[in-house]
Amino acid sequence: MPTSKRRRPLAAAGTRPLKIGSTSDPETPVIFTCGYSGHTPESYLALVSAAGAKQVIDVRSFPFSRKPGFSKAALAKFLESNGLTYVHLPALGAPRALLKQKKSGSTMKQIAPAYRQHLAGQTPALREAERLALDTPSVLLCL
Repeated sequence: MPTSKRRRPLAAAGTRPLKIGSTSDPETPVIFTCGYSGHTPESYLALVSAAGAKQVIDVRSFPFSRKPGFSKAALAKFLESNGLTYVHLPALGAPRALLKQKKSGSTMKQIAPAYRQHLAGQTPALREAERLALDTPSVLLCL
């Protein structure tokens, strides 16, 4: 995995790397993904902190959760009080129609083509995620 002087790659159990851009370019940001299923805010913080993250980029279109501590305002306050930056980029989240399909029983494999098509139209938000990740070790928060 390439490294640069501006950032270091993250690594922790439960996180997965996602590269944006050319994988041979050492300046390509490495962003990790980590959902919050099975976590409390405290265990999520421990996991992303162990990975070296200093920033959580929330890519949920609708950042609300029935799980205590994971709605946008509460999570942002908790992370920031523990030294992590919270950024919300809702344009990178799944549109409501895809969320409804998933809730109705569609698999991720079934909705992935439509989600990729959605992301293809989100260049400004993708560039912002890339810029953020180049500046600060980051984890994308999804469901």
